[in-house]
Amino acid sequence: MQGVVALGSISTLVFSLAAKDTVANILHGIILSASDRIYEGDSIQLHKSGFSGNVAKLGWLETVLRGNDEVMVTIPNADLLSQRVCNLSRIHQCQVKQTLQFSYEDSDKLPQLLQDIKTEIRASCPSVITDGSRPFRCFWTSYQADHLEVIVDAHFRIKPVGDAYHENRQKVLEAIYRAVKKNNMSFKVSG
Repeated sequence: MQGVVALGSISTLVFSLAAKDTVANILHGIILSASDRIYEGDSIQLHKSGFSGNVAKLGWLETVLRGNDEVMVTIPNADLLSQRVCNLSRIHQCQVKQTLQFSYEDSDKLPQLLQDIKTEIRASCPSVITDGSRPFRCFWTSYQADHLEVIVDAHFRIKPVGDAYHENRQKVLEAIYRAVKKNNMSFKVSG
């Protein structure tokens, strides 16, 4: 009789421990469904892993994300709610930041280059924010052992996801390249 009671107690303990995670995931699924934190179709980025993708399915136990490489990743809802989640679909502005390297021989050309980069970006990217509410910078920032560093930092009225973002980013890179060529300069590649 004691063996049956002991077996029942052990079975109850094992079941309770196994059900604990399931119950936690269900409760977190209810919390996710009741909140407006994320919806199916939203583009999100997870803080812990840096993973970003679209919410393909928001379930009671788990959430399925489709990565930019089309790989589906399943995350238990308890894990999803235990970390910071950035919902990129709700952001209406993006940033393009680029670090450039130039040779010391071109140091006298940098002031004109910095002006030309900003001019080219303004001409190529009408959504660039220049009203002072967000930074629009192009500065010579430091001396390194074998090169000079320039930072280009621009913000745009475009969501940071999708084709529009990538097309705009490409326009910024093309604008930088045009300005560099206009000033008869080339990028310094560290190696």
